[in-house]
Amino acid sequence: MNIDNNLKKNNEDLQKKTPSILALWAVPRSVSTAFVRMMIERDDFHVFNSSFSVYYYFSHDRVFDRYGVEADDSYDYQAVLSSLENTSTKKPLFLKDIAYYVKECMSKEFLSHFRNTFIIRDPKYALPSLYKIMPDFTLEETGYEQQYRMLQMVRESTGKVPVVIDGSELRANPEAVVKAYCQAVDIPFIPQALKWQPGKKFAQMELWKDWYDNVMNSSRFLPSQENKDDEIILNNKVVQDAYKHCLPFYQEMSKYRIQVK
Repeated sequence: MNIDNNLKKNNEDLQKKTPSILALWAVPRSVSTAFVRMMIERDDFHVFNSSFSVYYYFSHDRVFDRYGVEADDSYDYQAVLSSLENTSTKKPLFLKDIAYYVKECMSKEFLSHFRNTFIIRDPKYALPSLYKIMPDFTLEETGYEQQYRMLQMVRESTGKVPVVIDGSELRANPEAVVKAYCQAVDIPFIPQALKWQPGKKFAQMELWKDWYDNVMNSSRFLPSQENKDDEIILNNKVVQDAYKHCLPFYQEMSKYRIQVK
């Protein structure tokens, strides 16, 4: 076998290996941080949250200078990815991140570093929650369009429908949804991880603490509650326009979600 064939075989073997980073790609306010807290409770993964947020907002190649933070080499895309991969060599790693954070570097090669799964949520629930924290959000920061494009890229590159769960269904029936997710990604289901002690810190918490108050003060997945404030916000023109933009992407992704009884 010549050198070129050897290199080709090595590349094919590398592609067949299961990546050691299990990624859950989310939209903001999709119950994804509570999922992170559950994964921490399992204690069989290194758990990281929103690692690529620093690339999107704070790197030299930042897409959006929303926060006016000085750029740093450690925030660059390759530095973040290398840090995750180095950590994953010691223990399996779970990453929850937002799809639009990696818009500029997203490719089939980038996605090959992860086992890619998704958490979605109806924008009529997610957008009012987002508006309360970030009333000047952009359409890109709603996350739906880029999440949909990533899901389609994963489908095209693997030939398989990726694992998709719905945040509202997770809140309504956490045991069934988490169990189904675990079965789909071939990891043990640990029912004890569905409850936790309030107050435990985790990666990126200090950076985004305003977003994590509910999870920090919780001890489990909280059931959905009707909120009249959300109805009022949903009638806000900014939110209405965003809802019309996001809904078709959510509806398409929802077709692939794991459905539990």
